[in-house]
Amino acid sequence: MYIINLTKPKFKISGYYSFGQTIKFIIYSTIAPSLSVIISDWKDLTRDMYQKFINELAPKYANETLRKRNLYIKHCISVAREDGVISKSPTYKVTVKGEKKEKAEDLKHLNYGELKLLVAETKKNLKPRYISRYIILFGISTGARFSEILGMTWDCVDFTNQTITINKTWDLKNKNDFSDTKNYASMRTITIDKDMCDILKDLLNDQDKVIKQTGLKNKKNLVFVNNKMKLVSNNAANKTLKALCRVVGVTEITCHGLHHTHASTFLFKKVNIKYVSRRLGHNDIVTTLQTYSHIMDEL
Repeated sequence: MYIINLTKPKFKISGYYSFGQTIKFIIYSTIAPSLSVIISDWKDLTRDMYQKFINELAPKYANETLRKRNLYIKHCISVAREDGVISKSPTYKVTVKGEKKEKAEDLKHLNYGELKLLVAETKKNLKPRYISRYIILFGISTGARFSEILGMTWDCVDFTNQTITINKTWDLKNKNDFSDTKNYASMRTITIDKDMCDILKDLLNDQDKVIKQTGLKNKKNLVFVNNKMKLVSNNAANKTLKALCRVVGVTEITCHGLHHTHASTFLFKKVNIKYVSRRLGHNDIVTTLQTYSHIMDEL
């Protein structure tokens, strides 16, 4: 509990829940039974024991899931080490590789040719009441996560320099309000092309007209609200996206797939991996390489 309580402020609600579940899982249900020992003190945990623990988890988890579990564990142990609770980290140089296959949906993306067809179809009927189409185009253009897109406010759009700043998200599940980004690296300012800039300008003008005509207010100054000044759910946006994919005859993907599509497009164009990592809001280049190694192998 010492480590969990000390580390809690560093995580948003969803991240802390996963972190807490991981630590609880380790202490009470995995390490002790699997190793036939009782871990009463973190000092008792050796690197060999921890590697065995990771090896036993490997068949049960996909690589990304296991990587995140290990990351949470490393973080809390590093805090304990800084405070002198332990002298060495048992996670040092441990090999982490999940053996379970990723869900097909998790890594679905469109290739460059398919993406061009989708963009052309999505642009055909751009109207504020169909705000999901704007969300789709923005996701393609920026690689932003769905929660980041919903959390976009007009003060974060710089039309002069053609940039957008991602510094918050929208939490539909727990708060129905602004929330923190996934991590510090997720706070970023990235460029957008002229086409996306013009689409956003038109959206802003259309929103102003709706506000004047109806008296409705965009109280949070949100970018992606419909003509009733309401946000749409992830499910609604996904339905629109899948329908558009069916129209043009390409693989049906979700809004999360747009994040992967953005990355794959930049990698296809041979853009520097560090730049791609920064656009996606990854903690470091290793995360990008691990996530998109399968795409890079295809290039």
